[in-house]
Amino acid sequence: ALLSHRAEYLQPHIASVAEFMLRATADHDPSVALEACEFWLTFASLDEEAGEMMAVVVGLFPQLLPQLLKGMVYPRDKIEELMEQNALDENGAMERSQDMAPVFHKSKTKGQTEDDSDEESDDDDDDLDDDNEWTLRKCSAASLDALSGMFGAPNILPP
Repeated sequence: ALLSHRAEYLQPHIASVAEFMLRATADHDPSVALEACEFWLTFASLDEEAGEMMAVVVGLFPQLLPQLLKGMVYPRDKIEELMEQNALDENGAMERSQDMAPVFHKSKTKGQTEDDSDEESDDDDDDLDDDNEWTLRKCSAASLDALSGMFGAPNILPP
């Protein structure tokens, strides 16, 4: 919060703060690593007036970028869950293609608005609650994306 609201207070100490956050990003506790990763996402949203601080962060890129990439990897339990789901999807694909009912699209009639459409469409989002959880993987990806947008390809990509 201090970084996003009063970055000028951190500017004289940014080297030590950035080093600390880099170490915290590599922490084995996922909650610590997530909080530290959010620092990089917040940093990338700063205005252009953070010029001196940007030079410090660019100096940390050789250590920071691999750590953010490491944070983007699915945890082992999630990989196993995805593999099981993939196997179920592959096994049921043959049956589902034969059992699928045809879909009939409704055309809008005169006087019908979008609010008059199926009320069931709002219920479809209930199954996606797990996908909306803010995780270290998502934060790492967002941080890397934001930093690459801020610094550009020449600073992010290897030579």
